[in-house]
Amino acid sequence: MMQHVKTWVKSSAGTIIIGNILGTVLIVLAASVRWKIVDKGGLQLVKSDEAIIFANWHSRVLGLSLMITQRRPLTYMMSSSRDGQLLAQMCKRHKINTIFVSDKENALIHYRKIYRNLRAGQNVGFTLDGPRGPARKAALGALMLAKSSGAAIIPLAWSSARMTRFNTWDRMALPKLFTRGVQYFGAPIYIPKDADDAAIEVARLALEDAVNDLCAEADAVFGHPPDHGEHRYGSARKKR
Repeated sequence: MMQHVKTWVKSSAGTIIIGNILGTVLIVLAASVRWKIVDKGGLQLVKSDEAIIFANWHSRVLGLSLMITQRRPLTYMMSSSRDGQLLAQMCKRHKINTIFVSDKENALIHYRKIYRNLRAGQNVGFTLDGPRGPARKAALGALMLAKSSGAAIIPLAWSSARMTRFNTWDRMALPKLFTRGVQYFGAPIYIPKDADDAAIEVARLALEDAVNDLCAEADAVFGHPPDHGEHRYGSARKKR
């Protein structure tokens, strides 16, 4: 009997049903939180009609739905793994579209898909360190898209007074029921179209620091220690 249950859970039907249930649970959790919005420079742009590239850490993806899906469609890139498929089903409940990244496909195909969404006026999002990490180390995808499109990158972060932290590679966070929370919108980051590799690396480190700064500030509101740990505040900062 248990073997049949495990097989069903791993099936496509099981993934869809479980993903929808978890997505509904997340909606209830997020809606119960008493959120405070903190603007560090990007909220006005978010309220405009301009298409935006949102950037956050994988560990905070479960709390973002109320921050950025209320005005225009949002598309996120996700792994085509089973975990990615499950997360995609959860995202559908939050009006978040997904573009699956498969190792069997050329990276250029994924880039063109999400670029078309951005040019069509949709907001797009990147979990900068997803889908497999290393945690809190920014990859280049969002930066290269910002360079070619001219769109702004808006760093995002959230925290809550009470939240569950899972024993995963990224320490995935989930707000608890009826708690207090903060939503942080960072300042826009633009990448010049003529930026060379050295400039892109500087921008990558700056983006990494910006998201870490927001997460640390949001966590500090409730007395939580920063995720990045002692001596690491983005690769751009010197050890202290």
